Amino acid sequence: MLGASGTPGLTSIDAHAGDILKQLTVEHAVMTLQLESPAFAHNGRIPDRCGYARANVNPPLRISGVPSTAASLALVVDDRDALAPAGKVWDLWVVWNIPPDIGLIPEGWAASVASEGKNDFGKVGYVGPNPPDTEHTYRFRLYALDVRLGLPTGATKDRLETVMVGRIVAEASLAGTFPPAHSEPASGEPLLPGCSATKHEDQEGDQGRAEE
Repeated sequence: MLGASGTPGLTSIDAHAGDILKQLTVEHAVMTLQLESPAFAHNGRIPDRCGYARANVNPPLRISGVPSTAASLALVVDDRDALAPAGKVWDLWVVWNIPPDIGLIPEGWAASVASEGKNDFGKVGYVGPNPPDTEHTYRFRLYALDVRLGLPTGATKDRLETVMVGRIVAEASLAGTFPPAHSEPASGEPLLPGCSATKHEDQEGDQGRAEE
């Protein structure tokens, strides 16, 4: 529709603006960073085999919607429910320089293409949930960054969060629950081979010392 001066009328302009907004909304929806797991739903129970006193392997994580501006990804897994028994948020896994096109972090990932930091058990790499009191909820937080980071292996979560300031282009999160170590395994989740009673006792002793 043309106005009296031969220029596009307001109706035409509004319609064009609406099309642009609709397109931007669709693009944003497609490119929204997402973090999911094939092993458990959001706020669902993390598989027993991922626990510290069990097979102690990280759950598989599926990543999608990574922005084209991302040069790397970072992942932090922690336990805010540890504030009561341990006096702090307990860090289980700190990883950075994950390739942005990874798509899937498999169960028991070796992280050879990324860098891992120190967890609150004093070790580098993943340690699984092992709440000492009641069921805890664990946060998996994924960050898309516009740079690769120069942090050394073994850096802490605090150092990672400091260098990420101003570099985060997208974020996503996932939560899962895990029961106390004395609970029975969930149905269909048998204790895996290689997790002897001696190993369990040693691991439980480690956590007891770490949280004292």
